[in-house]
Amino acid sequence: MNTDTIQRILIVSKAVEKIENLVDRLRVKYTVLFAVDEKTTLELSDLEQPGLILIDLQLPEMKDYSICKQLKMKEQTQHIPVMIFSERNEVDIQVKSLVSGAVDYLVLPFNDNVVLAKIDNQLARYCVIKNFENEIKDKQCINKIILENEARLLKIVDILQHPSETIQEFLDYALKQAIELTNSKIGYIYHYNEEYQEFILNTWSEEVMQACKIEKMQTTYKLDKTGIWGEAVRQRRPIVLNDFKAKNPLKKGCPEGHVQLTKFLTVPIFKNEEIVSVVGLANKETDYDETDILKITLLMEAVWTVTESKKAEEALRASEEKLQTIIETSPDGIAISTMDGMVEFVTAKTVSMWGYDSADELIGRNIMEFVHESYHEKAIYFITEMINGHLTGAAEYLMVRKDGSQFFCETNANILRDKDKNAIGVLHIERDITERKELENELKDLAIKDQLTGLYNRRKIDEVLMKEKQQAGLSKQNLAIIMADIDMFKLVNDQHGHLVGDTVLIAVTKILSQGVRKTDIVGRWGGEEFMIVCPDTDLVGATVLAEKLREMVAARDFEVIGKKTCSFGVAQLRKEETIDELLLRSDLALYRAKERGRNRVETEIRKDRPIKRMNSLQKKTRG
Repeated sequence: MNTDTIQRILIVSKAVEKIENLVDRLRVKYTVLFAVDEKTTLELSDLEQPGLILIDLQLPEMKDYSICKQLKMKEQTQHIPVMIFSERNEVDIQVKSLVSGAVDYLVLPFNDNVVLAKIDNQLARYCVIKNFENEIKDKQCINKIILENEARLLKIVDILQHPSETIQEFLDYALKQAIELTNSKIGYIYHYNEEYQEFILNTWSEEVMQACKIEKMQTTYKLDKTGIWGEAVRQRRPIVLNDFKAKNPLKKGCPEGHVQLTKFLTVPIFKNEEIVSVVGLANKETDYDETDILKITLLMEAVWTVTESKKAEEALRASEEKLQTIIETSPDGIAISTMDGMVEFVTAKTVSMWGYDSADELIGRNIMEFVHESYHEKAIYFITEMINGHLTGAAEYLMVRKDGSQFFCETNANILRDKDKNAIGVLHIERDITERKELENELKDLAIKDQLTGLYNRRKIDEVLMKEKQQAGLSKQNLAIIMADIDMFKLVNDQHGHLVGDTVLIAVTKILSQGVRKTDIVGRWGGEEFMIVCPDTDLVGATVLAEKLREMVAARDFEVIGKKTCSFGVAQLRKEETIDELLLRSDLALYRAKERGRNRVETEIRKDRPIKRMNSLQKKTRG
């Protein structure tokens, strides 16, 4: 269900001012649409599917309630609740309105709170009904998906449990199952080497071998020599051709004697973002679609996981010591827990990552002891999803070491199952990503903070101003700003150098940050200018704060330069005023403070005085 449409209300009236207050309050919670006639109403109702329609009885089309009746006659709109409003209070009018299909009749003037409550109730009821309807409609789709997933999972289980002595035999069987799963006729599996950009034949289906008349079949192909079947690697995505005979500029033709193709699907198999294999299927009687792609992708990812596992088993069978060496030299930590979370196995990497001295300190304890409590709910959710057969991918958790310190860990987990498919444990593959998270936070700070002072930069302060202006409008609170400028700062740089100037900027930053309230936001506006945003503050309060800050700066003895002062300009946001106008008035107030001797606090100009913009020379020389 699209919940966005339920949050839309269509008002049909040529005199919306009659309910102006109600409209304003509706806009706070909902998207409000308007129509003035029957044609527009019906078109918008079809297109936007609003959650409720509010109709003015005074419209000419409403004399016989035709709008309401037509809405209720159309399948696309008959479910939308309609309310009719009018200044007429006759009983027969109300009855006719309800008979025409309206859920309520509202008499003007009405109590906005009561009407809002009625609208909220209707939308809530409508939402429940739609949810119920959608649940019924989705059951058939869900049942179909469940059956398809069961078939795919059974194929995977069948493949994984197939008693194959070699990898080749295992992949031959996997290809056969993939062909059956998609109702294809033929197929192939090629290994792919990213480094050499080379395909190496692993398996052709038996049907291909029987039909193929090529005298000398190649087993190795370079990527640049392949035609359409190599596009899965070049484009790094599945390729579908449901009319293989149609002309295609990517085709390079087939060698003489090649089996005839009618429909074709090829899917790349990834491991660690590298393509390791390509699976091709062909000649399905119906078209290949996204379901086939999903089936083969999930199936072959599982197959390839097993293939890699079998390769590892073959390589490690000769020596248990070699197996242990490979595990312990992994850059990631590995842990295994029971289904109720008890740790059964950990590698040395996990022990050190979690801040312990030996595996004995971890074995037998619940793994949730090492996960920060704020991430417990997330961990339980991911494990539940995996138990239900859903692929969750990597997840990030905040972990707690033995000494209480914390670190971020990226975990890839999977459910371990016995031969009867019962969940018996959870495999956790972990990596410490604390440095990466810190770098991400640093990059975020660089985008919004001034590098020298650590204050919000101008771009971020612009965002803060817009947000606080919006909040002030919604909550009808005051908003004031203070613009501060270090007096005669250019002389500091000229006489003592920019390094001394930087220390002065940092010192003034500390003074301003210590002097403001917790709710105030301090930023560097540019050069030696600072901006202080004061939410829920009027002009008087901001002026008092500015005077306090002025005194704090004036009382400070700065290194090298001694005394230094600041001038301040204060302005309060006016109704219907833009941020640019507010900034201009604070800037003009600051300019007056400079004109009148510096080390002063000046407030915005009076409402009856025109605002004149400063020219660039005045700004440059105000010091």
